[in-house]
Amino acid sequence: FIPCSGFVAGLGFGEGRSAVFAGGFGGTGLTDSFALFATPNANIDGLRGLLAHEYFHNWNPARLGKMPEPEQSLYWFSEGFTEFYTYQLLYRGGLITQEEFVGRYNELIREYYMLPVRNEPNERIIKDFWNDRGVSRLPYLRGLLFATNLNAAIKRETAGKQSLDDVMLDLFAASRRAPKPITFESLTQRFNKYLKSDTASLIKRTIIDGETIEPVADALGNGFTREVVKVPVFELGFDFEKFAKERVVSGVHPNSAAYEAGLRDGQQRNGGLSLTFGDTTKEIELKVREHGIEKMIRYLPVAKERVSIPQFRIAAK
Repeated sequence: FIPCSGFVAGLGFGEGRSAVFAGGFGGTGLTDSFALFATPNANIDGLRGLLAHEYFHNWNPARLGKMPEPEQSLYWFSEGFTEFYTYQLLYRGGLITQEEFVGRYNELIREYYMLPVRNEPNERIIKDFWNDRGVSRLPYLRGLLFATNLNAAIKRETAGKQSLDDVMLDLFAASRRAPKPITFESLTQRFNKYLKSDTASLIKRTIIDGETIEPVADALGNGFTREVVKVPVFELGFDFEKFAKERVVSGVHPNSAAYEAGLRDGQQRNGGLSLTFGDTTKEIELKVREHGIEKMIRYLPVAKERVSIPQFRIAAK
């Protein structure tokens, strides 16, 4: 049983183990199958990513070895590497365009850099994966970027003759001979087979300790260039977890757009709520009640600061 994501329509809030997709759809992995749901307004193009992600779970981790306990310790591999192959295989298969491929990668890089828990250690994922929305996204994004850089490094050191595909095929072959638990040590051994340097210290710094993973210049391969841009920072401006559970506004930041729009601690949720986490281009709308008076609060969830983030572009021909 692979409990992948559920997407709450209208909230943009993903729960469980899958990517969060705007548009109102999600999936849950089951034994030899998976369940899929979609709202009438779902973006059909985005469903390709969800389907590809869930299908790849037939391989990762199902055909590569047994997941350890607690499974959360290796979600960076089982979910993050699956997220890597989601877009790699869609692009290789011609199911998404070059523009769609780089666009989705840039979205995920931005989400990772803006994630408040980005530098939390792997122990935090083990502890709070099911309790914190940001923590539940971390292994997907961390694993995706680790796999992306690892794939680029293998290609670079082997002059393009080998890639992360070879690592995955090695794991598959070994599992067919004698299924064993997937461990940090077994993965490190496989990675080192194709690299000159030992990846153990890299895994400790980035995966275990939580050091930021910066995508390398050749992360997406030939045909793409990397640049660093300043982008708006998503800032909700209040405590969403408490708001969702207790229906009471709290933790409103006095220097936020939410405060400027009239949101205040103590207001009661009074009906509709529309927001998409991580998207600074879409207004947040929420109805609240204060002293018996209903108010509609609208604002763009943009912080006053800007952050420098690596982004990729299609190389000029």
